[in-house]
Amino acid sequence: MISGKNKSIAELLKESQDMIQAVTEWTGPVVVQSSPGDEKSVPLTGASEEAEPVLDAFCELFVEEDQMVVRADFRPPGAGGKPLSPGDVEALIFQQGITHGVLWPAITEAIQSCNLDHKLLTDVVIAKGEDPVFAVPEHLELEAAWTKPPEVDRTALSIDWKKVSPFLMVKKGDLLAHRVKEVQGKDGFTVLGRALGTKTVQPETLRPGENVVEVPVGLEAATEGRLSVEKGVISVNPVLDLDQGVSYKTGNIKFRGDVVIHKQVADGFAVEADGALSLDCVLDAWQVKVGADLVTNSGIVGKEGNLVTVGGLVRAKYLNQVTLAVQGDVIVENSVLNCGVRSRGKVILGDKGIIAGGSVRSLNGVDTFNVSTATGPRTEFYVGIDFQGMEQITKLRDNMRELNAQVFKVEAAIPRAPDEAKVKLKALAETLRAQVGALMDRSRDQLISLGQKEEAALVVRGTVWPDTVVEICHVRFIVTQKMNAVKFVLDKRKGTIGVMALKKA
Repeated sequence: MISGKNKSIAELLKESQDMIQAVTEWTGPVVVQSSPGDEKSVPLTGASEEAEPVLDAFCELFVEEDQMVVRADFRPPGAGGKPLSPGDVEALIFQQGITHGVLWPAITEAIQSCNLDHKLLTDVVIAKGEDPVFAVPEHLELEAAWTKPPEVDRTALSIDWKKVSPFLMVKKGDLLAHRVKEVQGKDGFTVLGRALGTKTVQPETLRPGENVVEVPVGLEAATEGRLSVEKGVISVNPVLDLDQGVSYKTGNIKFRGDVVIHKQVADGFAVEADGALSLDCVLDAWQVKVGADLVTNSGIVGKEGNLVTVGGLVRAKYLNQVTLAVQGDVIVENSVLNCGVRSRGKVILGDKGIIAGGSVRSLNGVDTFNVSTATGPRTEFYVGIDFQGMEQITKLRDNMRELNAQVFKVEAAIPRAPDEAKVKLKALAETLRAQVGALMDRSRDQLISLGQKEEAALVVRGTVWPDTVVEICHVRFIVTQKMNAVKFVLDKRKGTIGVMALKKA
């Protein structure tokens, strides 16, 4: 290249034009306006003469309306821009008047991500106000176990709602409510420093009611029963009073104390009471188990195959097709029709009461007005024997028969068995025979100790019809003719059943 001094103007112009052409091909022409209306294209030397703006990082703060939260947007720096510093954010916080709850760890993390990772961050919480702490005096709070709804398996293909009970049953010694310590009040503050005053909150007051005692940790059940909380009073009622009866609203009843039922017992519901059961309605007996007395001012209607077991006495207006197993007396005003009654006490009917169909087993005898009818079904009486003891003897004998059958099978297999197996089979046969012998001894002992009342009798104050079976202490008698006002007793000397006329009052 020729130096500028030695070049002619023409050479300089040409050289300049060549350079302009090369730059124009690279950047394109730039229009520069030197004066109004005077425009001409000016080539660029590598870039536009207007330099791109340099963008510094910055932060923008937003205080929420309730002044309890401050949010911030963090924008990263552009090329050559100044990064954001903690001092920049601190200055903004000061300008906004934010004095409480600044979250410096969150701010530091946001600044680093903004500067180093060049990330745009929005809605970052950088300050939070402090809520006031309300003062709460010491109080009692119900245990969580007594606030849960009944458990129901919603995943099951079908739900037996009879088994879902709304009642809360507690045991003696169960903790019903725990003591919650006093909470001291404390003022709160907004992010701008405005005080939020505290106040005292009065929780629901719980007080011990019937059968609930106060202990250092709270309130405890003094007895078993149904838990109730009404108007702040916690009580345990040993009596479950069902004023709407038993239905899907109550589910099956299983209660550790006494149960009182009004209005109805819907078909198919079970009732179990460890105490007494009282009703002012018909007991539609499906599954009933009572630990003490069962008393109803109406009747008891049974279902085939179901059993009513009672630990005390039974008192009812009538019994119809019910199977009873009773530890005490059975007292019925009107009728016992086609029932299976078993009593370790005495079966007593009212002035005009009748027993027709089925069977009656009673340790202490039976007293009724009429037995059966002229065209009625056979009625059977088994008197003077403890039905419960007889059932145990029957089970022992059934087991003996089953074991004897097993002994015969084992002994029959011994001759055909290999020598090694013969030894095991012989030992098994000996073990089975020993068990049979033990059951025989147990059955004999049970029979000897079996409760018997030889003085027990069947008293018929009205009429007893033919085909009635009377058995006293295993001595059997069948009535063959109509009889009036008679008493059937055991003649122990003759080993027969004697029939005595009742004396007129």
